[in-house]
Amino acid sequence: MKLDKTIFVKALCLALIVCSLIFSFTGCDVFFERDPLDVETFLEVMEENGFRVIDHTNIHLWEGNTDILKRLIAVHPNNAFEIQFVIYNNTAAAISSFNGTRQHVENMRGNVTSHSSVSGRNHSRFNQTSAGVYSQLLSVDNIFVFVFGADAEYRDEIRNLFNLIS
Repeated sequence: MKLDKTIFVKALCLALIVCSLIFSFTGCDVFFERDPLDVETFLEVMEENGFRVIDHTNIHLWEGNTDILKRLIAVHPNNAFEIQFVIYNNTAAAISSFNGTRQHVENMRGNVTSHSSVSGRNHSRFNQTSAGVYSQLLSVDNIFVFVFGADAEYRDEIRNLFNLIS
């Protein structure tokens, strides 16, 4: 009889652990798809916040990079940082660019670092603060948006902007 109670308690504990993992993953959007990012929303948010947006699409086409359909660079009003918005012709190219940029950011890690990462069905997000430098990356479907190497004092502003465009 004591053995049955022990098995029941272990099964109940296992069920609670599994449920808590499922709830934590769903809270991180692991099982869900994100809505696609929209270039018009990006342009509106950047304009409303005083950014100057430069279209660099033709430069990449001239260099022979046919994976890029559109590349916009939004420059902070004080030239403090840039937010790049890149639309690729396929999701694989966006993921490859995200992964390469993430690796480059991770290689810059110092002794004191904070970072977070989330991956879902159609999206990935990564941010890192290290040695006073902040980077944030977001890939959704075939679109990759990122800030690379901004001064960490702008971290909250950058996070807010990313929340507005996504």
